[in-house]
Amino acid sequence: MKRPEFLAVFARHRAGAPTITGPGLGSRELFALEGEDPGILYNMDLAYAAPFCLGIALGTNLPRVVALEGDGSLLAGMPVLSTIARYRPRNLTVIALDNESYGTFGHGEMDSATAVGTDLEAVGRACGIERCRTVRTLDEAEEVLPRALREPGPWLVVAKLEHHGDTDPRFGRVPPDVVDAGVAFFRHLRRLRQQEA
Repeated sequence: MKRPEFLAVFARHRAGAPTITGPGLGSRELFALEGEDPGILYNMDLAYAAPFCLGIALGTNLPRVVALEGDGSLLAGMPVLSTIARYRPRNLTVIALDNESYGTFGHGEMDSATAVGTDLEAVGRACGIERCRTVRTLDEAEEVLPRALREPGPWLVVAKLEHHGDTDPRFGRVPPDVVDAGVAFFRHLRRLRQQEA
């Protein structure tokens, strides 16, 4: 499964859920699909998307908050999985874009731990997250993502992806600066919270 194809399935089922993406090509590819959506904070620093989303999920009554991390980013901040299991936010979904490579370019020169045996779904379960699924095909993504984005969580979805580089011109545009986007994202969350009241 190619990452842009998986992200297209995600974008179709996201339904406006506030989303924070980790660094890398996944951010650019989602940006090509969703554009300057104030409900998406692109290119969060390594290992911070899931912790930020955990805080938002715990601090609001939003129906869903989504962290979109690469496998390297999630591996770098793996303790967040045990914290998620401890607090069990029903409105949190973490999606790991797992191309088994550090660096989203994925030419196989820098394999991540998932290339040599680390199973992120099993790690999530061992941490205590009950709703963990690995998807390897678009059909599996179409079946799992709607559930993971609507049914009570927390959820961990691991998307096993092919290695591919930055060859598609659609992904040449870079998302807005993370600071400016962060301000827009904060204002968007504030509007959503006002609508809750």
